[in-house]
Amino acid sequence: MNLVFSFLAGLLTTLSPCVLPVLPFITASSMSRSRLGPAYLCLGLLLSFVGVSLLVSTTGMILGVEPGTIRKISGLLLMLSGLLFLSQPLADWLSEKLSFISAKANRLGQVQPKKGFIGEFIGGILLGAVWTPCSGPSLGAALGLASQEGNLLKSAVVLIVFGIGAVLPLLMFAYGAKR
Repeated sequence: MNLVFSFLAGLLTTLSPCVLPVLPFITASSMSRSRLGPAYLCLGLLLSFVGVSLLVSTTGMILGVEPGTIRKISGLLLMLSGLLFLSQPLADWLSEKLSFISAKANRLGQVQPKKGFIGEFIGGILLGAVWTPCSGPSLGAALGLASQEGNLLKSAVVLIVFGIGAVLPLLMFAYGAKR
């Protein structure tokens, strides 16, 4: 069930009000450069989500925090994530407070290589940094699920499934719009 919930949380990131409106621009730009551009962009995005999420979810193990404490913190984060889904003003406030991350990633994105698969891949990694504040509630849910696994490999699988759920709509939009 954790995998199903993680996948659904990934899908929900696409419905975020600060992600959904930019999808056409991201996919059109990526598709205009190469037929495989969106695939490399999504691979970079997936790697970004999984890498950052694994770092966050394993911090407790590295610091020697008890699994019970991690579960309690995860539960609290999950409840706070639910509040963000229920309260648009609260979600807007959090997005505003975390917007500096997006601004820095946007500045970095302006110096990225614009051509080739490496450029698309790097763009996907940077997109993950920009996307993270907007996907806070669903990413928080996925992190909670991953940290409950208690095993690095199982946590990674949960986060990869989340990432697949997050990039699947992007790929469907890119290649569906092309047709």
